[in-house]
Order: sequence, then C-alpha cells, then structure tokens
Amino acid sequence: WITQSGPRLYSMGPRELARLERSFTAESKLFVSRHQNARDIIADSIWVTRYMGYALYCIFIGWAAMNLADGRKHIEEGGLPEDYYGPGDFVVAARIYSKFGKYLTLLI
Repeated sequence: WITQSGPRLYSMGPRELARLERSFTAESKLFVSRHQNARDIIADSIWVTRYMGYALYCIFIGWAAMNLADGRKHIEEGGLPEDYYGPGDFVVAARIYSKFGKYLTLLI
C-alpha cells in the first residue's frame, strides 16, 4: 500500500513505474528469502535446545536416583542420614533441574 500510494508515483511514466516495481519485487524477494532462512534457523535452534534439555534432565534424574540408592545403602549400613544423598535432596534437585530446559530455551 505504501509503495503504491505516494504522491511522487503519480508523476512517473509507465517505464519508470515498471522499473520501480521490478526493483521492489527483487528487494522483497531477497528480504523474504533471508527472513525465511533466519526463521528456520531459530526454529531449529529452539527444537534442538529443547530436546537437549530433555536429554540432560533424564541423565540428571538417573544420576540422582543412583545417588539416592547409594545413600540409602549407606544409611542402612549405619551411616548418618545427613551425610548422604536423601529423598529431600532428590526432590529439590529434580524440581530445580526441571526448569533448566525452559531457561536454556529462553537463552536462544
């Protein structure tokens, strides 16, 4: 709309208008192709980052579960519960780390 309603366009001849239209079409095509590439890169980055966060969360939960099992074994053998990884530590760590993927995605 803006490119077709300016007061200077009314004084142009058909050849000038055609040249201007070709120039505008070429610039628009260039902009759209670059915009689509940028959009695709951002979409791919978010997808990869989100799934990387999910994978790291699964690895972390596995590690925390092994520490919890090891802590329970040591407590059953007579160790002090404060010295080992307990259920409260597991829950707190899992809740904190569950938000890691969200914040990792926001960095991009």
